[in-house]
Amino acid sequence: RHKGDEVAEQIDRDIARVHPDMHFFNDEGGVGKARRKDEMRDALYVFAKLNPGVGYVQGMHEMFGCIYYVFATCSDNAQAANAAADAFYCFTEIFGEFRDVFVMELDATDQGVRALLDTLSDMLAQHGPEVHRHLHELQLATSMYAFRWITLLFTQDFDFADALRLWDVMLASPRSRKECLLRLCVACVLNIGSDLIEGDFAACMKMLQHYPPVDIRRITRLAAALP
Repeated sequence: RHKGDEVAEQIDRDIARVHPDMHFFNDEGGVGKARRKDEMRDALYVFAKLNPGVGYVQGMHEMFGCIYYVFATCSDNAQAANAAADAFYCFTEIFGEFRDVFVMELDATDQGVRALLDTLSDMLAQHGPEVHRHLHELQLATSMYAFRWITLLFTQDFDFADALRLWDVMLASPRSRKECLLRLCVACVLNIGSDLIEGDFAACMKMLQHYPPVDIRRITRLAAALP
């Protein structure tokens, strides 16, 4: 019904390949039940139309999928039946806190994604000066590996269950969620800091862009222990 609509077609392409390894996202649904991918597609399309300043950004389907999964698998059947609507509300609330990093016009301002990446670099220099110095000497900027961590809240770089754990930490943080996100990013770098210091540009880039398997509790504990 959205033939020729570029936004709808982009959402369709992304939804079609959301977590193909998980039965939940590939369940066709029973008689009289909306298919999960259809519900996700409709919610993201409505969000894009209600937020023309941002629209739909590739990867939002991963973020929405985390929230939708939590509601849809709830033991409360009534709540699970309204999973798409509840997920839409929560996605809108959470996204509102990170909205500025998606607005291209704000990239060069204090609210944009570049400012957030610069803050991350400063935090890394403070908490991990040796690894920060090594990455700086390699000219490996935070934008080359942490851009996706920040804009997609780790959903494309960690296993689904680990991403949910990181989201739990962010949502429960007494600090601002942006600050908590940056602390988790710093923890990700420090966790493999010794390997990074020994690596050249190619090795470091590979480790940071394709994060090695990790007990996610190491990341959350490192983040919590930062002064």
